[in-house]
Amino acid sequence: VHLPYGREMPGGSQNEDSIGLAARFTKLQDLSDADKVLIERLQRQQEDLTRKNEELQVAADVRQAELDRVREQLSSSERQRGRVDSQLEAMQSRFRRSESDLAARVSEAERHEEAAAGAKALAVSEKSRADGAERRAQDAERRASGAERRGGGAEASLAA
Repeated sequence: VHLPYGREMPGGSQNEDSIGLAARFTKLQDLSDADKVLIERLQRQQEDLTRKNEELQVAADVRQAELDRVREQLSSSERQRGRVDSQLEAMQSRFRRSESDLAARVSEAERHEEAAAGAKALAVSEKSRADGAERRAQDAERRASGAERRGGGAEASLAA
């Protein structure tokens, strides 16, 4: 009995050999069909997994882009907050300086008011003195005028 590929099967009749070979061939063919089905199923699974992997990769890319955008927004917000904090600090510093300048001006204005009040009191006092001096001068003038009249009357009576 000759087998494929030039081998011979020892013993047995050719008919038995043919039946055995046919059974083996059928088994091999059944196994081969089962393998084909399994291979096709595995290929479909592989395609499904590849598609799912691609979908997951796209979703991951989208999420990464969203994460990058959020990080950029956060970074931008932090930079903006830093600028706002800096501006606020500068404004507070200017406010404190303005407050200090205002307090110094108020204090200087109060000193000027006190000086003006003192000057006014001095002027009132000087006016009062001047008024008193003027009254005394007028009184002296009246007395001198009265003395002249009396003295002129005495001269006239002496002359008569």
